[in-house]
Amino acid sequence: MTMGTRRRQTRRTREQMQVLRDAIFAAFAEENPAGVRSCFYRLEARGLLPKDEKSVKLVERLCAKMRLAGDLPWAWVTDGTRTYHKVQTYVGMRAFLAETAQSYRRMLWHEIEAHVELWCEKHGHVGVLIEVAYRWDVGIYPCGGYPSLTFLHEAAEELEEINKPTFIYYIGDRDPSGVDIDRVVQDRLRQFAPNTDIYFERLAVTESQIHDLGLQTRPTKTTDSRSKNFRGESVEVEAIAPTVLRKIAESAILRHISPAQRIATARVEKAERESLAAFLAGWEGRGE
Repeated sequence: MTMGTRRRQTRRTREQMQVLRDAIFAAFAEENPAGVRSCFYRLEARGLLPKDEKSVKLVERLCAKMRLAGDLPWAWVTDGTRTYHKVQTYVGMRAFLAETAQSYRRMLWHEIEAHVELWCEKHGHVGVLIEVAYRWDVGIYPCGGYPSLTFLHEAAEELEEINKPTFIYYIGDRDPSGVDIDRVVQDRLRQFAPNTDIYFERLAVTESQIHDLGLQTRPTKTTDSRSKNFRGESVEVEAIAPTVLRKIAESAILRHISPAQRIATARVEKAERESLAAFLAGWEGRGE
């Protein structure tokens, strides 16, 4: 190779790109909803892509093209980084009552002497965990990296108002900054909510999970100022299959809910939904 020239990278053939598209579809068909980065880990584990950011970007581009072409269902790919805020309004009382009757949920934790929350490092984790959080009536707090003091103070104020022992289950990357976020969250919440008993547990990624689940690792960033005190391998949450991650979160939540409590709440909720439906039928009989 002469000076000033670069080795030309071999472009993937059309057949190779189709193999990647098929693999992306199969990965999401098996594990959804899931994030694009999670899909990349599935392909990397199969030896279809090298472990680098360029490959992540390739998966992102292919996922976008496949969704726009109608080859990949939009609902399979989650993105918890986008939020939308608007006051809820209705065209009339009938519409309000109909929606209330359909969406009514009875508070599961009212008679349980514990308060449970899921916290996660990235906004993208929300889409993977929201199904579990919704099913068991718990909140999700995405930190977006290191959470701000305002975020932590407002969360702590809510804990003080709830006035129950609080169990926070955290999901974050295992890398120098990722494990340090645990410390910051715990310390600040306890500082801002001194009258609340707070129990904090990292659900993922843990050192044992790396070996037990055979998780793919990545090089630890030496540019991270905390890397000199970090031991072991760096692993992103996305290396854990979404269904496995949901099971881990659900198992932690269910430690606090007895089968009898689940059955009783479901029975009362069903009766109250029926009462709301009957009320709505009477309202419609009278007209608006």
